[in-house]
Amino acid sequence: MGRTVTHEVGHWLNLFHTWGLSIGCEADDEVDDTPNSAEPNYGCKIDHPSCSGIDMVENF
Repeated sequence: MGRTVTHEVGHWLNLFHTWGLSIGCEADDEVDDTPNSAEPNYGCKIDHPSCSGIDMVENF
């Protein structure tokens, strides 16, 4: 339950997922220090489709 609570507190603080409000590279999370992601990254997939070429490997 702890991870779910911290996740939802992030949304309560108006933070989005790293892929923004939609799947694809059109939207982002409105935070400059996280690279845009095309879709959720469950785990650390080698073939994760990132939009900028920089992959977020920290998945907290």
